[in-house]
Amino acid sequence: SSKGTKRKALSRNDQQAETLNDLAQYGWPDWLQRAWNSKARDWVRKDGSSVGAICPFIPKKELYGFLQEIAFKTDTQKPDNKAFQGSKVDDDYDDWRKVRDGDGYVNAIWNLRGKALLELRGVWQECFFHILADMSNEVTDKQKGLILFEICRQDQLKFYGQHAQYR
Repeated sequence: SSKGTKRKALSRNDQQAETLNDLAQYGWPDWLQRAWNSKARDWVRKDGSSVGAICPFIPKKELYGFLQEIAFKTDTQKPDNKAFQGSKVDDDYDDWRKVRDGDGYVNAIWNLRGKALLELRGVWQECFFHILADMSNEVTDKQKGLILFEICRQDQLKFYGQHAQYR
């Protein structure tokens, strides 16, 4: 007979620590890391000595600039005028427009600021896609990726609704 080895079940804390350790191995998308690095400052002790190359905080005066920098994509192709016309997000927000793909799905939201046209970035969705790619599970169809993101978000909401201790 063969001897089987039993693996000791991990405690809930050990499972969480293992998951956090795995997640810590994933990096932010390059565009987000560059934006963070441009605003974050080295962490220094009260005595003025450096903690090292750790930049966990953005100064309050830089926070708005960081959010503004990551909210809009800078490397996107502008939609043609025909796709952009008549697609207001809302009557009260006539400077925000939806652009649909060939199947009629909204695939981008743009903001018109004077003559500047800026595409709103789906920060959480892009980070989700980046993590999947790092896990060798890259999303190639943007619409399917957005549906998967929403399914995961709903699962997370259901989990936290049932497990208040994790909130």
